[in-house]
Amino acid sequence: MPFITISDSQIKLSHSPNGIVQEQLWLYEEECTLDLLKIEYNLLRLVINQQDQRCYIDLQFDQPSMDLLFESVNYNEFERDCILDIVRALSEEPHSNKKNAYHAHSYAIKSQSKLSQFLQGIKSAIESNFTELFNIQDFNQLCSLLNGNEVQMPSGNYSNIHMCVVKVTDLTQQFQFVFITENEKDKSFEVLIQNCYETHGILQLQLAPHGKKVKAQGYEQFDYLKVSKLLGLDVSVLDNSDIQLLCYVLSHLFDLHVFVKELDTDDYERYRENCIIQNTLTSESCYRFYVGKIFYILANEYRIPVTISYVGIQDNPIGILVQVFDDENIIQSGMFLTISSGIWERVKKESVQVWIDLLQEKRKTSKIYCNEQDEQRFFDNIYFREGGMVSHF
Repeated sequence: MPFITISDSQIKLSHSPNGIVQEQLWLYEEECTLDLLKIEYNLLRLVINQQDQRCYIDLQFDQPSMDLLFESVNYNEFERDCILDIVRALSEEPHSNKKNAYHAHSYAIKSQSKLSQFLQGIKSAIESNFTELFNIQDFNQLCSLLNGNEVQMPSGNYSNIHMCVVKVTDLTQQFQFVFITENEKDKSFEVLIQNCYETHGILQLQLAPHGKKVKAQGYEQFDYLKVSKLLGLDVSVLDNSDIQLLCYVLSHLFDLHVFVKELDTDDYERYRENCIIQNTLTSESCYRFYVGKIFYILANEYRIPVTISYVGIQDNPIGILVQVFDDENIIQSGMFLTISSGIWERVKKESVQVWIDLLQEKRKTSKIYCNEQDEQRFFDNIYFREGGMVSHF
């Protein structure tokens, strides 16, 4: 389905969506066009075009940095439409042939000058870090690397880069590059994290000089077996889009442990470890039920447990994990369902009351048949999270 743009009474079709902004910059001495696209909440994609070549890098913002550069557009309408769809499903309302128009959530630029300055900083960080880490000397090599060609990692292993994410924090003043690669020979994913700002940390697993600062770097291997244990996923059956999702989860799973103040000499032992750390994938709520053939139930024998969990990393919702225990092979397998993180974030009860009022008004005008019990159950299950995450489905 092509993307549609309507302007000056003309309908234009395109194979790619309209970006938030488009700028011309020189990258590795080549004139390039940068398109900034919205992927999801606080996640943008920087598409780099140069003649017939294209590559991209994802930009993940913290909230203060996002608020500095962009203004959210149509978010309330987008969230309301999602809520109404779920309420209709809960109320078992019959499907209508009427086609509804939805306002997609996007972002508007607050200051063009600040955004241009930010993109210049990203451009400089790309050139310096890719040259230092992978010896990239021109735009062709950059595209080749980002498009999945094999490259030698700082660890010495050869692997294919699946994802490059730049985490933007501290009001766009700090950048952190996260590379997720796959080493099929070792049957593992490799995570390389490089800070673009200096702290009292570790560079290439070496002790930071006394009184000096370094740009911290960390590296970790995460084999297929760990993926299976953590998410219940069989990497061998995942397609390209599934791998991208898995890399997105891994980019949240790892971080660097650095120090903003110099430690005393007695504390230097803490510098001698790899500064990469693995965050905990927490299950904020779960529901378990059992399935099995009827003769298993009658014979009171073992039935297969199925567990559905709402999981997150560092209090940020990641997805829904469905796991099934295979009693014959004694392994746990399953599937991972994505969610729209903005919908699942904690909200105040006052905000929930606003949505209840909107739903009641919508029900009067559109004749959405949803009883109060269904409506209350929906908000109890999804939105009442003052002081805690979701407690049940």
